[in-house]
Parts: sequence; structure tokens; C-alpha cells
Amino acid sequence: KKLSKEKINIKKMINLFENQIIDKGWNLGVNKFHSKTKTYGYQNFSNFSQYMHYNPSKIEASSGVIPKKILVIGNSYIKLRKEFCKNLNIDVAPAINHQYLYKNLNSNSKKKNYFITIILSGFLIDDMKLIDWCLKSNIHNHFEKIYLKTHAILSQRKIRTIFSKLPKNYFFINLDFIKTINSSKFLISAGGTSAIYEMILLKKKLIIP
Repeated sequence: KKLSKEKINIKKMINLFENQIIDKGWNLGVNKFHSKTKTYGYQNFSNFSQYMHYNPSKIEASSGVIPKKILVIGNSYIKLRKEFCKNLNIDVAPAINHQYLYKNLNSNSKKKNYFITIILSGFLIDDMKLIDWCLKSNIHNHFEKIYLKTHAILSQRKIRTIFSKLPKNYFFINLDFIKTINSSKFLISAGGTSAIYEMILLKKKLIIP
């Protein structure tokens, strides 16, 4: 609104579009005050059936709270995104955030590692269940180290508060993704995280409870 008052025109707007409240407010503002602007909603993630809000509804489209065009990372996602609104304008765009994976397909560490890494999703309920499952499995009695790779949206402090007495061989790590998975013999993950897709593409041994 302030930009329109200053007569500053926006030619094109790209929104990392998860169709959450902050996205709706942003898109509504651009559509209302910059009606000639080309608006794109880029969805650079796979489909998670538990998150229906990724698929906009008819009333959201008619209310102007979504972009004029939605960009998905594969043809198979087009039909899914039209589940609640058949008239959505959808096109395919590159999966930019996954391009680095193709450069690392043969970057496996030659070092023989026998550690387990638990890749957390950042969704508290999912991560609590996953850690609880790992604890009950007693894997810490069979491996020297169990690594916990947290997600940016969920702090280590929160997890430590809930699980105040983790076994001594559970360690939080802050390595980047490729270094994390190359340091481990086995990986465990579950829930709504694209890390599962990434690990499968990199041909890692992945346990999904």
C-alpha cells in the first residue's frame, strides 16, 4: 500500500508460497494495490498429504489472497494443487533448492561410519514421536553415537526441555546437510520434511518408522 502511494510500480512478484496466513496477507496486498503486477507463487516442495492448505480453494482464489500463477516442481503436482479449485493457473518451474543434490550424487564419504543420524522435521509432535520411537528401540545400546540433526524452525533447547534425560551418546550436530548424512551409516527420519526426498535421491539407507 505504501509503495503504491509513492507510485512505485512492481513489475513482478515471486512468493515462496505455502498458502499460510503471511502468504495470504502478502498476496492480497500486492493484488489489491498493484493489480497489474505479475504475481507468482513458487512451491519448491514435494506433496505432503497432511498439509491440505498447500492446495488453494475456490474462495481463496476469488478473494485475491493467492498469486495469479502457481509454480510447482513437477507435472505430477498440477492435478494435486487443483484439488479444491480446478481453474488455478499452474505451471512447472525448476526445483531450485534441490539442484545441489545432483552435484553430490557421488560425494559419499569413503570413511566407514557406524553412527546413526536422526533427521528431525521441525514439527514438534512428529519429532517427539520419532525420538520416543528411537529411545524405545534402544539403538543407543548398539551404536557408539546417535546424532540428532535439528530443523531450523525447532530449537535444540525445546527438544532438550522435553527429553531432559537423553542417553549420553545422543549428540546434537550443526553440520550442513551433505556432511551430516555422509557422516552416518544409517539415517532415520519421518514426518513432513523434504529431507526424506533428498536422502532417497542420494541413495542413502533411510529408516522411516
